[in-house]
Amino acid sequence: MESQDTAPKQRVIPRACHNCRARKDTLSYFARFEAKLADLQLEVDGLKERLQNRDSADNTVPSPHCSNSSNPVVRQHDVFGDHTQEEGDSSFGRQALNAIQVAELTSSESSHSTAVAQQLANLRDMAREHEASGVNRDDYISAPVPATDNLKMRLPPSTFVLAILRVLRERKGVQPILYYFHGVYDRLQIEKLCRRIYFPLDSVSAADVTLLNGMLSVVLRELDNIEDSEITSEEITRYQRICESQFQTGLEVYEVMAMPTRENVMILVIGMAHAQIRAKLPLQWSLTSTAARHCLALGYHREHRVSRLPSAEASSVRRLFWHIYIADKNLSSRLGRTSIIQDLDVDTGLNAVSDEPGRTPWDQAFASFVEFARIQGKIYDSLYSPAAKKQQPEHRVAVAIDLESQLSTWHANWTKIDFSEAFDYESFAATFGPADIIYYSSLTLIHRGTASSGSAQDISPVCYEAAHQGLQAHLNYYPRLSSSADHVLSNYAFWIFYYTSFTPFVVTFLHCIAHSDHGDLTLLQEVLSSLEQVGSALDYAEKQLFLCKALFRIAEAFLNSHTTTQNNHTVAGSTATFCIPLQNPFSDEWAGLDRFLEGTEDWDMTTIDPASFLLDDAM
Repeated sequence: MESQDTAPKQRVIPRACHNCRARKDTLSYFARFEAKLADLQLEVDGLKERLQNRDSADNTVPSPHCSNSSNPVVRQHDVFGDHTQEEGDSSFGRQALNAIQVAELTSSESSHSTAVAQQLANLRDMAREHEASGVNRDDYISAPVPATDNLKMRLPPSTFVLAILRVLRERKGVQPILYYFHGVYDRLQIEKLCRRIYFPLDSVSAADVTLLNGMLSVVLRELDNIEDSEITSEEITRYQRICESQFQTGLEVYEVMAMPTRENVMILVIGMAHAQIRAKLPLQWSLTSTAARHCLALGYHREHRVSRLPSAEASSVRRLFWHIYIADKNLSSRLGRTSIIQDLDVDTGLNAVSDEPGRTPWDQAFASFVEFARIQGKIYDSLYSPAAKKQQPEHRVAVAIDLESQLSTWHANWTKIDFSEAFDYESFAATFGPADIIYYSSLTLIHRGTASSGSAQDISPVCYEAAHQGLQAHLNYYPRLSSSADHVLSNYAFWIFYYTSFTPFVVTFLHCIAHSDHGDLTLLQEVLSSLEQVGSALDYAEKQLFLCKALFRIAEAFLNSHTTTQNNHTVAGSTATFCIPLQNPFSDEWAGLDRFLEGTEDWDMTTIDPASFLLDDAM
């Protein structure tokens, strides 16, 4: 038997020659290149489509009667609904509107005065127009909100930022204003954030970029008041506008409002200041409330939570929390709403006062205004809240006496602060000089809160005396402003129109009507004239100036009418009774003024913002 060859057969795989392989590689390269071109073309087409859709949406005004889409069309500047902004009895707007419904102004004797009727008709029309206007989106939003995935964040060049940091190192006087009003703890906090963003070791978050833009916008606003800065005015203006625009873009994304992080809280604090400057009180209230809730969620109101943080971080958190606390309590008193942060739930301590002579007065002032804010919150809670209104008159008087004692103690301690060595002495004096005015304004608000009805007798002598002293304090301080710079006038207008309810003006108006007091009328006129000089060019003062003008004109027309009547008739002594309703002044009670409207001309309303008589966004 022949042996068989069992060796495995080798398979022969044909190989392409060199030219074939080169041709195949070339074809593969072109195939990949064509695929990439196709992908790029798809992306370009997608971008074109999105741009066309956006341009179409921006340039098209949808018809209100027909639409092919099942989704509702949202307009950027429309109202949110038919709800007005609710304010409590401690707000200046509510007090002023209640004041013009007094019986003296609605009596049959006053109804024969065309001048009085016309001025009342003006306010009546404003109230009704505001009631129908709803809540405007612009009151809450600074700019159109971009989609988060399309967010493009810009920053100034690093060379410009380094120049800013050099100015901050050299000019210590700039720092206290920045830290006091905007919750930034110190210069190192800004430098650390700059290093993290301009020289990153890890990825940079949108919150970090937004926060830095906010800080830089604040710093540039302060540097704009320095004449000999190494940074030119043109550079400051240009980059301040860019930083602020980018900050607003980052502020109005969902994550900042929804996620309680320290960075988001700091963003909200800077946003509060921006809203305040623009006289957007609803936006300021929204941002402050959100920041306060973030603080509660993070435990910043509890000492055991803050004390576990590293020393520098704990100091920053304390400053941040108490800054928000001041704003929260201040808005509570001004708007007549309860605060978010309740004193019974807070035990976080303040930072120790700096031993650096230049900064000591600033830290003492900050601690003092924390105490003042606490009293402001108590004024609403104890005298103006719905629960307080149910208390017996004796209890309310006792509460007012206690609050007056606390406020007087605060004022006495305030006057003991020695700020002769403070960094930037002029700014300190200009910033806190009006302390006497806000003291008397708050004191007037306390005594006005004891009234259980709207009669004239409920304006007690101590209430009128506090109001009179408040207006006189303003007139005494006003001459210091005659040659002041614009930013000093702006600071003063902030205290007068924005920080407290200007209750002394309303109380003096009521006293003037009740007693036909020409001395009160003269005082109101002098105060109004000075207020026009201070706040005529400021957005947040304009609305309240209109309100003060209206009250003065009503008082002037009433006294002129009353004098004419006295010259024509022998008038026996009479008792003036005021009926200031405690309910919403935009109710049907306004119908009682209809009889004044016969035979009167319509007042030109084009120059008046109706929101000024309800939104207390300039006090």
